[in-house]
Amino acid sequence: MRYNLTRSFQLASFLDTGNVYPEARGVDLGALRWSAGLGLRYRTPIGPCAWTGATSSTGAGRRGRSHFHLSIGYAF
Repeated sequence: MRYNLTRSFQLASFLDTGNVYPEARGVDLGALRWSAGLGLRYRTPIGPCAWTGATSSTGAGRRGRSHFHLSIGYAF
């Protein structure tokens, strides 16, 4: 979800789920992990510049890890 703060700044929130497996036959839907986060985007002439923070799950009853990312340009 995105919310326009001003003409140049946006606030974004997201929820994501997934995992990585060495082979497709090893996919276990019960082992999917989730993350939730917030981001701040600034629109520039060459594309958006974004700072994003997220907390990921580590399993039942455990505390997640936080990650921060800086990106420039559009995701493809």
